[in-house]
Amino acid sequence: VFQHLLVSQGILGRKWAVKLSDNVSYLPQAATTGFSGIPGVGGLPSQPSQPSQPILTLNTRSVYNTAISSFTRSLDRATSLNLSGSYGILRFPDGNGLETNQVGVGPQITRRLNALNSISGQYSFSRFSFPGSPVTMETQSALFGYQRTWSRRFKSSVSIGPEWTQISGVFPLMTGLAVNASASYDARSTSATLSYAQATSRGSGIL
Repeated sequence: VFQHLLVSQGILGRKWAVKLSDNVSYLPQAATTGFSGIPGVGGLPSQPSQPSQPILTLNTRSVYNTAISSFTRSLDRATSLNLSGSYGILRFPDGNGLETNQVGVGPQITRRLNALNSISGQYSFSRFSFPGSPVTMETQSALFGYQRTWSRRFKSSVSIGPEWTQISGVFPLMTGLAVNASASYDARSTSATLSYAQATSRGSGIL
C-alpha cells in the first residue's frame, strides 16, 4: 500500500494560462536508486503522472515530492510561448537509498503553420544533485520539433537537437544529440501513447 496526493490549480486569462501542481507520494517499498531517465530527455518538466517504481526492495521506504509550474502566453493567433519549471526531491527516511534533488526549466515557443502542422523550439536545462555528495549532473539541450495532427484522434510529434552534459568531478563536458518521438491516439473511452527518446553524448573519447 502506498499513498499518493496530487494537487493542481489552473488560472486562465484571455491570452494566458498559469498552472501550478504538487505531486507527493510515499512508498513503503521502492527502488534503492533515485535517478531515472535519459540525460537531457528523461528529466524534463512534464505533466504529473502515477509514480513508477519498477524494481522494489523490501523495507526501503521512500518519499517523493515534485512541484511543477507553467505559464503559457499567446503572442498572436499562430504563436504561443510556454515557460515551465519543476523542482523535485527523493528521500529515503531509513537512509538506505540514493537521495536526489532535481531542478528543471524548459521554455518553449510553438508556431502553428496551419490546422494540421506546427513547429516548435525548446531550450531545456536540468540539474541533478545528491545530498552529501559533491557530484552534480547538469544537462542543457536545444530541441527543434514538428507536430502533425493526422485526425481528431491521432497525433504525432518529433524533435531533435544538440545537448550538452556535464558531470562535475567525473567526466568533462560531453556533447551529443537528443531525439524525441511520440504518437498518441485518443478514443472515447481509452487512449494510447507511444514515445521514443534517445540521447547520444561524446566527450574526450567517451561515447
